[in-house]
Amino acid sequence: MLPSHKLAPLTFLVMIKSSAGLMILVSSKYEKLLEQAEDDGDVTITVGEELMAKTFKAHSLILKTQCPWFEKAISKEWARKNEEGDIIIHKPNIIPFIFEIILK
Repeated sequence: MLPSHKLAPLTFLVMIKSSAGLMILVSSKYEKLLEQAEDDGDVTITVGEELMAKTFKAHSLILKTQCPWFEKAISKEWARKNEEGDIIIHKPNIIPFIFEIILK
């Protein structure tokens, strides 16, 4: 058996490896939810201007639990809704490519 002072670094490495694995797993699950949002998302976000604009669908629960800004933007005080009841967000000052990275 290894001395305890040599076990600590090994335990730390195992924890880091499993933490990284967990982060990859959670990230892939969020990405799957983002793909499904095209069908059942309740938030429509349009970013960019005119010809460079792009629209994304997302789930409000995911957005507001992961980001304080979305928590406020989706709140009853700020949110605008369309005829179907989806929350509408329009941010022309954000580059679509950058927003897609943030969203993922």
